[in-house]
Amino acid sequence: MKKVFCSLVSILLLSVLFTDGGLRCDAQEKKLVTGRVTNKSDNDKPLTDVQIYAYNTVAEAEDAYNQLMEARRTGGFFSAGLVTETYPDTGGYYEVSVAQNGAILFYTGIVDPILEKVNYRLEINVQFALEIVLDAAKKTVDRVTDVVIIEPPTEDGENIISPRAFPFDPKNRLIHTDSRLVVQSNVIDCDTGDTVSFGRPLVYDGKQYHETQFRRMNFNPEEDPLYPFADKNPRLYDSLNVVQWVDTIFREHPDHFYQCENKIWLEDYNHIYFDFSKTYDTKRLRRPMQFLEYSFDSYDLDPEKYRKHPRREKRNAAGDISLTFLVGKAQLDPADTMNNFYMESLKSELTAIVTGEGSTLKEFHIEGVASPDGPYAKNVDLAQKRMAFALEQITSVLPRDVRARVYMTKKAKVASWEDVADLLFADSLKTEADKVREIARKFSKSMDQQWSQIRALPFYKTLISPRLPKLRSVSYTYVNEIYRELTPAEILDRYKTDEDYRNGTKEFALYEYWHLFNMLKDEKELEAVYRRALVASEKAETKKWVLPANNLAVLCIKNEAPDTTILAPFIDLNYPCNYTIRDMNRGTQEIFNPEQVIANQVVMLLMMKKYFRAVQLSVYLPSRYKLLKAITKCLAGYFKNAETEEGREIYTLVRDSSPRNKVVMNLAVGNIGLAKNALMALPQDDPITLYLTCQAICRSNTDALTMEYEDYDKAMMALVDCFKKDKKYIRTAEADWDIFEDILKDAKAEYEMQMSMGM
Repeated sequence: MKKVFCSLVSILLLSVLFTDGGLRCDAQEKKLVTGRVTNKSDNDKPLTDVQIYAYNTVAEAEDAYNQLMEARRTGGFFSAGLVTETYPDTGGYYEVSVAQNGAILFYTGIVDPILEKVNYRLEINVQFALEIVLDAAKKTVDRVTDVVIIEPPTEDGENIISPRAFPFDPKNRLIHTDSRLVVQSNVIDCDTGDTVSFGRPLVYDGKQYHETQFRRMNFNPEEDPLYPFADKNPRLYDSLNVVQWVDTIFREHPDHFYQCENKIWLEDYNHIYFDFSKTYDTKRLRRPMQFLEYSFDSYDLDPEKYRKHPRREKRNAAGDISLTFLVGKAQLDPADTMNNFYMESLKSELTAIVTGEGSTLKEFHIEGVASPDGPYAKNVDLAQKRMAFALEQITSVLPRDVRARVYMTKKAKVASWEDVADLLFADSLKTEADKVREIARKFSKSMDQQWSQIRALPFYKTLISPRLPKLRSVSYTYVNEIYRELTPAEILDRYKTDEDYRNGTKEFALYEYWHLFNMLKDEKELEAVYRRALVASEKAETKKWVLPANNLAVLCIKNEAPDTTILAPFIDLNYPCNYTIRDMNRGTQEIFNPEQVIANQVVMLLMMKKYFRAVQLSVYLPSRYKLLKAITKCLAGYFKNAETEEGREIYTLVRDSSPRNKVVMNLAVGNIGLAKNALMALPQDDPITLYLTCQAICRSNTDALTMEYEDYDKAMMALVDCFKKDKKYIRTAEADWDIFEDILKDAKAEYEMQMSMGM
């Protein structure tokens, strides 16, 4: 009986386990389930960013559903467990392998998840209603506070620094643990309309979002471009009511007008469900150094240290002469008196070289061009004979031993009929020029055919033939070496009287340039000579000469036309200032980074408002440039580091450099009382003093509304008097954060009224 009872119990248990209410015999069999996920509220638009979890049992799916709902409520962590996970394709379609009596969990990250029991179905379609969250987001926009400026936007060297914040209303419940907050700033150059930079995004992930997103990206952060920027300690909880950041705008062109756009958005796994954008300009700033008093001094090199001495140099000369030959012959036309003039002038020039003290003729080259009129072969032969004749005539003045040591060449060519067409075209004879070109191109392989066809043109004798002599030319070049030091008087005379030397056809020796630097007085002439000397030095010595470069930089500073490219080749930051390398064998020395060059470059960088670069370079200057270095660091914003010894030294040095700077520096660091006292030492009718008076009063008050009437009136009238002294300060005040807008408005109205009344 016991055996029978046990069998009955076993049968009963199995019947319970393998019914619909418990386990079935096919519970572990899996099938491929397909379907589509859509948004019911958007005309069944497909959803793609939906997490799909397949569970082998309904109980596991229900546990996961309950855990996910609790995580959404508390901001806790949700773990899907070891399940099959997939996502819909771009059409919203999905497929997943799941037990036939299991369940599938669908989750968008926006609304509550949906759990579907498989129950032997092979197709399961799911619809979400996402309008609920979107409507909520739209409703909360009006309850979000605008971007808040924590501190005044401040000019800091080439940067504008503006700490900002964006507060959320905690009642909005916009932030939850499976969402991401992103803040992105970008800078627009209003002068060009270009977006010049994008700030590093600030990314704050909810704890659940951060971990789930990592899993959704197949554990590869590179698939999520914002993941590397996400805060490593997620802090998007219900208690996060404000996000803070600092906008730093680098102004590549400090005189340009810039705008900064702040974009803030919240997103889940599928959508951006909240966004906010705000653009603000950089017109009104706190500019602590705008009235800093300093001068742009320039620094000269000692000319004797960079003097060039005469040495044997090759000099090139070139020119054109017009020689007329007898028709069909290699002889000069005796009827043309200019033939003799040109020949004798060139002979005299060569004679002066070979007979001159310390000069030697090294090369002579002559080249001639003949017109295309006539048979081509005959023209080529005739042109070569004419150049041989001319070369013999010109060099006949040279002694035989000299000629034997001169490298001489002759070259001849025949002009093309295209050249003739160019002459016609230049004289506005376009139709005739086109006909000549057409023949030249049609018979391009035969110059003789070209000549035959062109000679038959009806305008050949009247228009073409008179222009052919223009194509007959002779040019020459020669190279000579000279080693004789000219006196300063001879060099100056050559510069003033020899047009070839003045226009650069003939080049001065470097030592001659050195004398010209000391003798010329006209700045325009000096600038041109400095530039020529730089080019000549690079040709002669393969590197540029620092003396004319520094002299040129001094002129640039004086004329307020900075050009940092001039001195850049002479600055090598691998060496300290005034680093000297001596060559004991040659008895020479080379100075790297002369202090005057570094100082002038710093000054020009300051003039161009390249403050950070100027600071980097000023570090190399010796201590005797301490005021220049302090001014440089002040303009770059380093005066704020008052807690450091260097910061205090900069502040003190600049503050004590002038009475006005005592006011400026005290205002800059917030010593308003000391600034007001220092104002008493300035000329009271000076527009800058009046402006600083208004600024100091504003800085000593929180805003215009809470000011005492006496202070308000005093600040406003000081600004009016400033405008009357110099109206350019109206624009200055309009761009100044430290001048209250109400005071500015009243001051402008009072100024206009007084001007209209002739006061």
